[in-house]
Amino acid sequence: MTKPMDGRSDDERTPLLDSVRTQEDTASVNEDATFSSSTSQRTSNEMSEPINLVQVLLLCTVGLAEPLAMFCIFPFINQMIFTSGNIKESDVGFWSGLIESLFAIVEMSVMVFYGRAADRIAQLLDPVKRFGKWSAFDVLVVFSPEAGHPSSPTHTSVRQVKRVTLFEALNNSSLLGGLLARPADVYPGLFRNVGLFRQFPYALPTMIAGALCFLAVLVSALFLRETLHRDPSVKDQFQATSTWEILKAPGVAAVLLLSGHIMFQAIGFQSTLLVAWFTSIDLCGFSFSERNIAIFMLIIAGSQAAYMLLVFPMLHRRFGTVGVLWGCAIAWPFTIMTFPLFNVFLRNGWNGLFWACASIIWPISSGVMMTIAAMQLCVRSVSPSKQTLATTNALAMTVNAGVKAISPAIFTSLWALGVRLQWLNGQFGFIVVIPFTALLPVTLLWLPETVKRENASKKVEDSS
Repeated sequence: MTKPMDGRSDDERTPLLDSVRTQEDTASVNEDATFSSSTSQRTSNEMSEPINLVQVLLLCTVGLAEPLAMFCIFPFINQMIFTSGNIKESDVGFWSGLIESLFAIVEMSVMVFYGRAADRIAQLLDPVKRFGKWSAFDVLVVFSPEAGHPSSPTHTSVRQVKRVTLFEALNNSSLLGGLLARPADVYPGLFRNVGLFRQFPYALPTMIAGALCFLAVLVSALFLRETLHRDPSVKDQFQATSTWEILKAPGVAAVLLLSGHIMFQAIGFQSTLLVAWFTSIDLCGFSFSERNIAIFMLIIAGSQAAYMLLVFPMLHRRFGTVGVLWGCAIAWPFTIMTFPLFNVFLRNGWNGLFWACASIIWPISSGVMMTIAAMQLCVRSVSPSKQTLATTNALAMTVNAGVKAISPAIFTSLWALGVRLQWLNGQFGFIVVIPFTALLPVTLLWLPETVKRENASKKVEDSS
């Protein structure tokens, strides 16, 4: 009697399940090979397909709706809270963080449903849905600190990040809020007798932003083409994958946690920065007017656009996603250290030194926001399939929205508490964040193997 290689003996009573199992394993391997082939082919097609300039320009137009709704109120939100609510200057941070967090809760509650709709129905729903979200901005004072990074559940490859980020170079929404705030006082010759703008000094920039958002939804509904083209060779089981199954897929949970960490510090830092720019120098701030805030926001937004369009693709080709994350993680604590230092310059009357350093260092250090785009590529790497990419990104955006629901309130409350009690000379809100950002390189050790392997293969391709 012959024995198979696994040591078992076969006779007439041996069941024939092994042959069945072999057939099933062979089918599974073939199916996996088919999916891997389609995935690699999809990646190569995305890199080689020509750019449709008209669609890119339309996407840029639609993409302006989101930064308009976000950035428009940034220059005057803290001043508006201070003057309209009769609140102490040291307490403004409590309320600005609360406004941001309330909006993020609404965003989080609809994100997964929106991503599933993009998977099952059409990705063209993306800008229409965004308009529905951001249009509430004209009724309520809404804050969303998702600055300068292209977050769409359907556009996440390196080339798509580069395409969609084109709108950042054209983004002047911060100037819209800074130049048109309080028009009756700033432009008395034009708006002095307009009672609406005297009663509501911040209505003009929000009305214009709302009109542009309405234009964006018309453009998206009439002219944008659908981007979700289903592959008939891929089985329907990928289309029917549940959210829980996607969450349990290898690497997805780890990437979502890392994405939440990065967004927590990025959003919290940005929220604190806006309050600090408004706060008086004696209270550890910078005493910026609405126009100064708008100008600095425009400079930093332009710097972030340059990083995303020029620097990020180059660094990604040279060092990969993991390398970009590590570089930005090391730079994060030093970026935050500049703000307490620059306040010391102003307190000592070194205004020229402050403007010289801040005008150079702040735009350069804004490159740390490339971590957000890099994490989007990590999310794409661990997505189980193309058909579930929108839902996977929706999960990441839901985590980010959950972080945004608590991060602004926590960071700005720590800032307001430090200002009120003058802890660490009022700089408690910034200094307490530095140890947290220093933990980011440690958390990057938990990046899933899928991302690391993709990073290693990219280096091999670049070296060959």
